[in-house]
Amino acid sequence: MKYNRVFLYISTFFIGISASIAQAIMIRELLMFFRGNELSIGIIMVLWFAGITAGAAISKKIQAHQFSSIAHNILLHPSSVCISLILLYCTPIFYHTYDSFYPLEVELVIALVCLLPQCFITGYIFPVLVNACSRLTINNPGTVVFLLESLGAFTGGIAFTFLIIQKINPLGTTLILFIIACIISFTVVQQRIKRLAIVIAMVITAFVIAHSSYVEKKLLSLSFAANHPGTLLEYRRTPYQMMFVAGVDDTIVLYGNNNLYAQFPDDYQVRPIIHALLSTGSVLKDTDILISGDTAFLHYVFAYAGASIDHVTVDPVMWNIVQQKIISIYPDFPTQLINVYYDDTRHYLKSTGKKYNAVIILPPPPDSIMNNRLYTVEFFKDCKLHLTNNGVCIIQIEGFANIMNPFLRRYVASVINSFRQVFPSSLVSAGDTIYCIGFNYSHDTDISNYLSQYIKNFSTSPISKTIRSLVPGFSPQEFKMYFQESQQEYLAKQLQSEHIINSDLLPKGYFEYLANSLKQSSSEAARIITNPLMIILLLILIVILSLWYFKSRGTQHIIFGSIIFVCGFISMAAMIIALIAYQNVFGVLYYKIALCNALFMLGLAIGSASTVTQKDFFITRIIVLITGLVMLFCFTIYNNPILLYVSIILIAATTGSFIPLLLNRKTNDIQLLASTLDAADHCGALCGSLITPFVLLPFFGIYSLVILIVLGFILIVFKLQNYSHI
Repeated sequence: MKYNRVFLYISTFFIGISASIAQAIMIRELLMFFRGNELSIGIIMVLWFAGITAGAAISKKIQAHQFSSIAHNILLHPSSVCISLILLYCTPIFYHTYDSFYPLEVELVIALVCLLPQCFITGYIFPVLVNACSRLTINNPGTVVFLLESLGAFTGGIAFTFLIIQKINPLGTTLILFIIACIISFTVVQQRIKRLAIVIAMVITAFVIAHSSYVEKKLLSLSFAANHPGTLLEYRRTPYQMMFVAGVDDTIVLYGNNNLYAQFPDDYQVRPIIHALLSTGSVLKDTDILISGDTAFLHYVFAYAGASIDHVTVDPVMWNIVQQKIISIYPDFPTQLINVYYDDTRHYLKSTGKKYNAVIILPPPPDSIMNNRLYTVEFFKDCKLHLTNNGVCIIQIEGFANIMNPFLRRYVASVINSFRQVFPSSLVSAGDTIYCIGFNYSHDTDISNYLSQYIKNFSTSPISKTIRSLVPGFSPQEFKMYFQESQQEYLAKQLQSEHIINSDLLPKGYFEYLANSLKQSSSEAARIITNPLMIILLLILIVILSLWYFKSRGTQHIIFGSIIFVCGFISMAAMIIALIAYQNVFGVLYYKIALCNALFMLGLAIGSASTVTQKDFFITRIIVLITGLVMLFCFTIYNNPILLYVSIILIAATTGSFIPLLLNRKTNDIQLLASTLDAADHCGALCGSLITPFVLLPFFGIYSLVILIVLGFILIVFKLQNYSHI
């Protein structure tokens, strides 16, 4: 009996570790192949919880060989993750998109195939573990299983964040988990033939682990070649992103998480930026310039023209690789004349007191909230604070080739409106790429006068000879093409009726940009996702089906299931908002997503441990939940990471307490109740993952937290109305 208990405890702890690490790996790898934004995170989370819900809902009571069945499940979980990774890496080889994102329907199918098996196992095994604990007459079996699984998940998240991400590739990680599962299973499997099979499997797996980096490199090289031009020169997993460097003839192309960052040489792409700065009257010599963006030629020209260049980049590995490739193109690249700061651009601006004559921001398109934060009114204010009295801020955004659809119009308007709010004296070009020049002083913004003055002044400027020697064929006349009268009139007319602002708390521009990119894909699924009414109807359908499912199992199940459903909804909606808020403040989430998940699991463990008391403290627990939501909102204002981390723990602690609390109530069939509660929890989380990125955030932004707080108070009312049943 004691031996079985130890096996049960270890198995429960392990499945928590395995599920947590698998979640972090699959989110990272899927984001690398998909769009890499909150839309993709929403899709992944919805399918993740759908798989767990399905597993929990149909979990059956196992009468015989219960521990052997548990052993088989813990072997299957890391195996399914490994197979999913291989399928994901091989997908581009057989399904070509060639230098573009997958259609949304394809993303859904790929995510479903990769996530469903492992998530189903995670959901299926929880009720089985609870029932096994109950059969061993362990007190409070719901508390024990939930606590051990949550602690395992916390351990997995911490291990992934501070160890695995730095040392081991995803395939190697899943295979190590498989060996650990083999060792645990070996102790309970009795048949010799099965024990021999496990030993052989361990030996083969150890051999594959030793060569996993080579296998991964081959798979990624083949998949890259099938969908991108040129040859893969190098790929690197950094704590911030997955980098690909490709060679196309004489051009070097840089990708980060499958997004095109830059092409070198980039002298043609940045010529307008050189014009934009020189048109302001800058003589470059002895001026301080801050540049944020993946560029080389700007540094080359400005440094040799006598300017002092500060370059900000968050990823040192990426910059070192880029610098090597740049030197191969520009052998005399002035590395010694450029000051590189390895920091997030927003954090750098908040932490430095240095003033600049020019701040030039060239971020990638806002395909994710991490990039959108460089297009918001708050960021433009940070830029302005670091300009000298005669300083200028220059940015570029995606424009229009012809008629703008409503989504693109609102996106462009939100960014330009935000920029003009901070820089009332500014110039905005029109065309495929829009260049915005903001003056930190009053300046003549009549376009005709401005261009004429630029052409006149440049010919007599002491810097003109230097620029023409550095930039072949350079002429200020080129700048006129970005201010064509017909395009300027069209842009002004389009912006007249749009007054929205793109801000951190209400990132309207970001969601308009996503809607525009989805519209361009002509996807049927995209039409549903960009239609909030369809998402709301789908949510209502899921709620109705859930209530019918709970009711079919009895009165106790519908009351308990409804409570857990709402808690799961609130906690996962809050978690997605927390990820958005984190990126708004700190930028890169890539290497911290496992830490946030680990803190969530720590909260679940704390909540579970709190259920050993005799009293339920129902209302107190809801107040803790509301406190966590309020702290999360405070984080968006005060930007203190402690507020975020504590809020995640408090929010998770509420969910983590209710499942074991209700499982410990008297019931005729504990596995059936565990099945209901686990399904309700993940179904609620599914709905939270569905509605938050597609409805709540686009309409209410971070203020969506107010809706979640109201739901918390509704739970208190529900408790007061149904006191005798809970």
